[in-house]
Amino acid sequence: MSDAALTTEWARLLLGMLAQSGVREAVISPGSRSTPFTFAALREPTLRCHDIVDERSAAFFALGQAKVSGEPTLLLCTSGSAAANYLPAVVEANNSHTPLLILTADRPLELQDCSAHQTIDQNRLFGQHARAFFELGAPDAAPSALAGVARIAAQACLRSRSPVPGAVHLNARARKPLEPVTPAPDSTVRRAVDALLERGPTRSTPARVGPPADGLERLAAACQRAERGVIIAGPRLPGQPDLVGAVAELARRSGFVVFPEAPSQLRFGLAGRLPPEQICDGFDALLRARSFAFEPDLVLELGPPPVSGGYERWLARQPRCARYVLAEHGFPDPSGTAAEVVLGSLDHTLSELLAALPAPAGAVAEARCQFAGALGRANARVWEALEQDAAPELDERRAVKLTLASLPEGALLALGNSLPIREVDVFCRAVPRPGIQVLCQRGASGIDGLVSSAAGAAARSGRPTTLLLGDISFLHDLGGLWAARRIQSPLALVILNNQGGRIFEQLPLGHSAALRPGEIDHWTTPHALDLARAGDLFGIPSSQVNDAETLSAALAAAHGRAGPTVIEVQLPGDRTTAALERFWRRVEQAFERAP
Repeated sequence: MSDAALTTEWARLLLGMLAQSGVREAVISPGSRSTPFTFAALREPTLRCHDIVDERSAAFFALGQAKVSGEPTLLLCTSGSAAANYLPAVVEANNSHTPLLILTADRPLELQDCSAHQTIDQNRLFGQHARAFFELGAPDAAPSALAGVARIAAQACLRSRSPVPGAVHLNARARKPLEPVTPAPDSTVRRAVDALLERGPTRSTPARVGPPADGLERLAAACQRAERGVIIAGPRLPGQPDLVGAVAELARRSGFVVFPEAPSQLRFGLAGRLPPEQICDGFDALLRARSFAFEPDLVLELGPPPVSGGYERWLARQPRCARYVLAEHGFPDPSGTAAEVVLGSLDHTLSELLAALPAPAGAVAEARCQFAGALGRANARVWEALEQDAAPELDERRAVKLTLASLPEGALLALGNSLPIREVDVFCRAVPRPGIQVLCQRGASGIDGLVSSAAGAAARSGRPTTLLLGDISFLHDLGGLWAARRIQSPLALVILNNQGGRIFEQLPLGHSAALRPGEIDHWTTPHALDLARAGDLFGIPSSQVNDAETLSAALAAAHGRAGPTVIEVQLPGDRTTAALERFWRRVEQAFERAP
């Protein structure tokens, strides 16, 4: 058999086994060395292939798909520096525990370390950010080598999902000629590959990790004693098991108050399922107010650390708070003050906790009811302060609220980092929004790849999708418009253009006396660019809006149109920080005046 025919069969076996192991999506960036694998992917009937030129954008597109599905997408690129562009998305996958598969084509060993073109050392290219690395080597006709390819495909898919989800890297070498050659039907290798594909990969079952019995006992005992308990929910991937029912039941059973962030998937799902006093949706502003006396005797954190700056500041003032962190992976306690981190799949942990937790009675039940009532009244003051501070013109508060109010049923809301993800919690109440899911990148909390990730999520889910992001984040991923242009479902890209990274003005740096006039611009990076025109290059409908009526009309048109739409919301940059600080002062004053 010729080298070309062997390479063709080798690639057919690998891609076929990946597909049979559960891979349904492949994101391909063009290249020569990857030709055999691209051809095999295109010939695999169960794989849906997406072509994205820029590997960095391709990786975030795949990441978005994996976040909404919970299943790994396959990334495929050529040799050399191409794969290095995957690193930012691999880092996010690692930190957010998102499954991802990476197949890098490579040159044969004889071309290593001799200045051969487009050749680098690709072994363990992603280092500790990848869950596993598999070197497939060059194609080999030996039966044991072919069986090894089948086993590695199944093993790689399993490792991307279990025991800790993340990126898995496969490196496959190929010699020229790279163009596909179909061997004779009676060739030994072809018959062997057919037999392996007919048999299929070894089935594997991801581990289901439950909490240890002693940890669960301590957690249940702490919950039974608590008279002033709260549940705070941090970010959770849309593709993970739904926790709305379990958290609602835990809140009903315990009487605890829930602090639900938007990316927790609970903020809009719990609304209407619990009494209003048990959903504290203004908690970020509430906990910023030093004049508000908030002294729970138990805090249950669900999942990764919350985004809320108010909670982070409050926690720094409460080093001895009885806080239990319930998480699936890692050690999510950056403050180092948790009483205990209870590891295990959250749906399983909550189920076990509910089974061990009796309904409160007597004085404990009365104390919990009084605590929830006091928090409910305090929460109402926060929203009263926000409404009193409402500006008549279009500002970030109104832009964010209008964007969320426009979401169709079952929509996917993707949130950019820095201000947008925080502003949704600050400005938008927890009201019932049927089927809404929230996508974010809080693993590494970067602002890169947001357009590509939202496009990937829209492609995988088929849901109408809205991405709310800042202008600097949009500029970081202009290439993502290439990926977005082929999306068939409605995809609204809403850019809050306040002329720079205004979050830096809210850091201590923004008030530093050491800065000279204008030097803050080196952090905020105002740009004076017409962002809506970026859509023209890719044939994407776009518009600029600067008033509420026009924004509402643009959002309605975007949700009613198949494919992407760019909406640039022009906002006065010098008002963003001032408006937020004015709001925080109003909340503080509301509690200073309280009896």
